[in-house]
Amino acid sequence: MFGVIFIYFIGKYFYSLAKDFQKNHWLYTVLGVVSYYGTTIVFGVVLFVLIDMFNSSANSISDTVAGLIGIPFGIGGCYFCYKYLEKKWKSKEPNGIAEIDQIGGDTSRG
Repeated sequence: MFGVIFIYFIGKYFYSLAKDFQKNHWLYTVLGVVSYYGTTIVFGVVLFVLIDMFNSSANSISDTVAGLIGIPFGIGGCYFCYKYLEKKWKSKEPNGIAEIDQIGGDTSRG
């Protein structure tokens, strides 16, 4: 149930971000969902490797508990991906005021 809720909200925020910057809406919606699940999977692999290194049996933690522990890491990875895209697109956005000032040339008459 949580997975469906996460997919909806992640997709909604990435869709809105792409729409604000006139990018491909669905591509970045899917990228947001993939960033969530990708980060969660990477964290899960790292978690089980660490458990296996320090404990003789990797079965000491259930899949449900590992999934619940991975949720904050998935949200964090998704957040960083969102902020990276937002910062990248804002830096490439033209500064309208500076361009307007350049249209008339040098307006200072002294």
